[in-house]
Amino acid sequence: MILHDDHGKGKKGPSYAGGLVLEPKKGLYDKYILLLDFNSLYPSIIQEYNICFTTVERSSSDGFVPHLPSSKTTGVLPELLKNLVQRRRMVKSWMKNASGLKVQQLDIQQQALKLTAKGREILRSTVDLVQNNLNLEVIYGDTDSIMIYSGLDDISKAKAIAGKVIQEVNKKYKCLEIDLDGLYKRMLLLKKKKYAAVKVQFKDGTSYEVIERKGLDMVRRDWSLLSKEVGDFCLSQILSERSCEDVVESIHSSLMKVQEDMRNGQVALEKYVITKSLTKPPEAYPDAKTNRMFKWH
Repeated sequence: MILHDDHGKGKKGPSYAGGLVLEPKKGLYDKYILLLDFNSLYPSIIQEYNICFTTVERSSSDGFVPHLPSSKTTGVLPELLKNLVQRRRMVKSWMKNASGLKVQQLDIQQQALKLTAKGREILRSTVDLVQNNLNLEVIYGDTDSIMIYSGLDDISKAKAIAGKVIQEVNKKYKCLEIDLDGLYKRMLLLKKKKYAAVKVQFKDGTSYEVIERKGLDMVRRDWSLLSKEVGDFCLSQILSERSCEDVVESIHSSLMKVQEDMRNGQVALEKYVITKSLTKPPEAYPDAKTNRMFKWH
């Protein structure tokens, strides 16, 4: 955002640090991983610390950082957000039984009911508690959530650890609340915001497994179908419970077969297609070769 002064010169507005993203401990994890998430983190922070234009001290001096309010009277914003958070929880519960367009509409509503200042400190404090007080390994954290490697094969014991973490974290706060948001059987953690995992879900008391992908290139729409198919197969093998030797052999054999099919013309042309979209007219791109290519077509 650019703010303009009276003289017409551009002036950048104040910049704020976003949510804290921890450096992930990369690797393949083959025992249960716990994903714990703060419910409505930023609205909860406003309620927890009574942050409001009616309670925070103000100063006319530039660069003044206000102290957290000492007033015991609840501000306007915390009171409003308390109601909004309750509404958001209701909407998220409705989403579980909705489908199609209705899910999209409800998701927009709950996203609209979601600040970043105190969040970084709270995430650091939570990681410190989990690692130093509970002696558990945090393998990743992003804004309002942390991933804990349980080192356990037993799902009941892994969930018990989650319960202990939830109890210890939540007793530090009045309005902030952390909860178990995901349980993973295996996970390939590659980098920030990029991982694939076997997620354990429950329906009517019965557990089932799904592969979850976050930030991986293979989910991009501008990849060819062939690349996606090969990537999906490799991922399914890596996340399987087979031995390392079997996984390597399976992937190698599959890639050799794909190579042979490509050379023999046995792969449909449609599987090579890469779709790209333009954000501006072709002539607006500075690359002369690109312009000539579009004119030729």
